[in-house]
Amino acid sequence: MNKRLVSASVALCVIACTIVIFCLVFDERTKLFYINVVTTCVCEAILLANIPLLSSARLLTFKNAATSYVLDAYAVAMFLWTAGCSLFLPGDGDLTVLYVGMLVLTACCAVAAGVTAVGGGVVEDGQARLDAAVEFKRGCAASLAGYRLEAEALLAADASEWKETTLRSLAAALDKVEAMPSAKLERGGAFVAEVCRRLDDIKALLASAASGGGNEAAKAEATREISLLDNYVTTVKATL
Repeated sequence: MNKRLVSASVALCVIACTIVIFCLVFDERTKLFYINVVTTCVCEAILLANIPLLSSARLLTFKNAATSYVLDAYAVAMFLWTAGCSLFLPGDGDLTVLYVGMLVLTACCAVAAGVTAVGGGVVEDGQARLDAAVEFKRGCAASLAGYRLEAEALLAADASEWKETTLRSLAAALDKVEAMPSAKLERGGAFVAEVCRRLDDIKALLASAASGGGNEAAKAEATREISLLDNYVTTVKATL
C-alpha cells in the first residue's frame, strides 16, 4: 500500500509541476495550449505508470515488458509530435494536421500493442510448456536414479557375473530412457506408463532372482525383460 501511495504522490506532483510550468511559460490560453498541457500530462502518466512494472521481477514478463516499451515509445512520440506542431500551428487556427498525427500515432500504438500482446502470449505459453517439460524430465531422472539404487540393493548379496552383466544392461536401458527428449517424454504418456510397467516387472524378477540362493528361471526372465525394454525404448525413440 505504501508503494502505491508513493507512486500516486509522485505522479500527482509531476503532473502538477507540469501544469504550473506551462502556465508560467505561456501567457496565451489558446486551444493549442490546453492540448499541449493535457497531452504532456497523459504522456507523463504513461511513463510513470511503467516504472513499477519494470522494477518488479514478478510483473516483468516478456509480454509486459514489450507492451511497456511500446507505450513508452508512444508517449514520447506523442509528446514530440504535439510540441513540434505547436511551433508551427497558430493557437486558434486549423488543428487538423495535429489531430490527424495524434490519431495516426494512437492507431499505430494500438496495433503494435495488440501484436506485442499476442506475440508475447505465444512466447510465454511456449516457455511455460518448455519449463513443464524440463521439470517433468527432471522428475523422470530422479525416479530412474532411485530405481538404479533399488536394483543394486536387491542384488547386493549376489556375487555372480550375472549380477554385473544385468546391472550394466539395466543401466544402459535406463540411460536410453533418460536420454529421451523432454518434449517426447511429456507427450508420450503411453510410453511412460509402459516403461514404468516394464520396470516394475523387472524389479519383481530381480527380487525373485535374489531370493532363495538365486532363481535361475527368474534370472533368465529378468535378462530377457531388460533386453526387451532396451529394444522397446530404442524403437519408440525413433518413432515417437
